[in-house]
Amino acid sequence: IFVSAMGGCVSGKSGHHERLDTVEASVTQIKGKTGDKDLDVAQHCASELKSVMNLIVSAGAKDKPSLRRIELLSELVLGNLEARIDGALFGRSDADTVLEAIVSIARDLDAVRATQATIILDEKINKCREQMAAGEEAKARGQLGQLKQVMDGIKEPA
Repeated sequence: IFVSAMGGCVSGKSGHHERLDTVEASVTQIKGKTGDKDLDVAQHCASELKSVMNLIVSAGAKDKPSLRRIELLSELVLGNLEARIDGALFGRSDADTVLEAIVSIARDLDAVRATQATIILDEKINKCREQMAAGEEAKARGQLGQLKQVMDGIKEPA
């Protein structure tokens, strides 16, 4: 508690500090989650970070500790989203829907980050798709090799 310029007592924590505490607790909740598990929590985190950032910027962007905290929390949310993008996700029938939800969350993170979360996730998605395609190609090559061996083993009738 400190005395404001007007002489009244003011709490040392503003509402946005409490909101960032809540985001931090939620980020802990989504740690290690995969696929679409708790994506709604990640969405809430990103939305809250964007909202608090807007409040701080509209107040003159003087709350540097909170801005740094938003940066760190956004990095954790982004890391969680990145970790969800893997071969297991691409093997799901609803992969496109989950990817759309992940990219939607990243759009909110874009508003609070210098490096765009959507670009980072697009690169991860493309890399994962390339790896999946390369795996499928290698599998097909192996099957074609086996088929060729079978075909070579079949003798033409005399």
